[in-house]
Amino acid sequence: MAIYTIIEEATGIVIKKVGRPDTVSLLSSVKKGQIYIEGYGVDAKTQLYIDGEVVDKVEVPATINKTTIDASTETATITNLPKLTRISIIYSDAIMNYRLEGSDTTFEFSLDEEGSYTIECMSPVYLNKVFNVEVI
Repeated sequence: MAIYTIIEEATGIVIKKVGRPDTVSLLSSVKKGQIYIEGYGVDAKTQLYIDGEVVDKVEVPATINKTTIDASTETATITNLPKLTRISIIYSDAIMNYRLEGSDTTFEFSLDEEGSYTIECMSPVYLNKVFNVEVI
């Protein structure tokens, strides 16, 4: 049985890897806007398939304006985020998840409890970017 990787053509994102016994079965798995390549040639976590070539993802190009904020008065802002980025704020055992909507490329936040936080920015066409924020 042959193994194939199904890819979203516009972005190069790996949709899934499938084993198909015949071409008819394979083609029924490929939807409009998708292409397939034979084998496991693309690592979905670290690579994209663009213009017929496997390319490495780069880190989310985001920046943060401050990594230390006052719990009672300040906010921090992450800018230059790709559209539809998912953001996780991790503190102790708690995780707060957010998703940018529409054309938003900025995420502003404040945190009420003192401590160390990890802010993870995730987009399927980039490697995740992590910021560490201290709340005092």
